Amino acid sequence: MSNTLPKFIDRSEVASKLGISTRTVDRWIAKGMITAKRIPGTRRVLIPEHSVTNFLVDVSPKNK
Repeated sequence: MSNTLPKFIDRSEVASKLGISTRTVDRWIAKGMITAKRIPGTRRVLIPEHSVTNFLVDVSPKNK
């Protein structure tokens, strides 16, 4: 079992890396397609990097 903590990235970083809008990232979060955690007392949302990776693997043409 690994003792490393997951890396978290914010919505704008996900959007930038994937060439999509932050609104699209928000929609994916709302639909449960990727997981995210809101930082209490802020509007900031962090997304576990593995959640994005898993989502991309699930939607890749190879898996259809």
